[in-house]
Amino acid sequence: MPIPMSRPAQARRLLGGAALVLFGLALGGFQQQARAEDEATFLKESAAFFDQQSKTSLPLQVDQATRLEKVNLDTGSKVLHYHYGLNNMKADGLDAAALDKFRGEQRARLERGTCQQPALLERIRQHGIRISHDYDGSDGKPLASIEIDPQTLQCKG
Repeated sequence: MPIPMSRPAQARRLLGGAALVLFGLALGGFQQQARAEDEATFLKESAAFFDQQSKTSLPLQVDQATRLEKVNLDTGSKVLHYHYGLNNMKADGLDAAALDKFRGEQRARLERGTCQQPALLERIRQHGIRISHDYDGSDGKPLASIEIDPQTLQCKG
């Protein structure tokens, strides 16, 4: 029987693993793959799961600068949103070069983490779900949004 992850290990995995741990828990609870006619039910149940997880397990300090605040699945657009707060960067006054660097580094890390979980990636692809990592600066203003589209993500084998 696997040993449950500690909160610090969970936090590192949430950020480094493209925040797919919670998503994996939701999908792992369903024994059967959702058929087309079950898609609405699957999405509704997944959205309820993420709402509950956000209420009971979050916020979660991911690292010194990053806190996972909320996870929610928008069933209409089929986008799984991870909302983060950063304590070391303000949205106001951040120059374009620094913002581009942040986005590039985060995208690379998030894509690597997503690719490291092929079974979850396949389930996400089957349901046409996209992933958005939304970051707010320390001033509470939106800083960056990084979308991962599993349908077009190229993982190295």
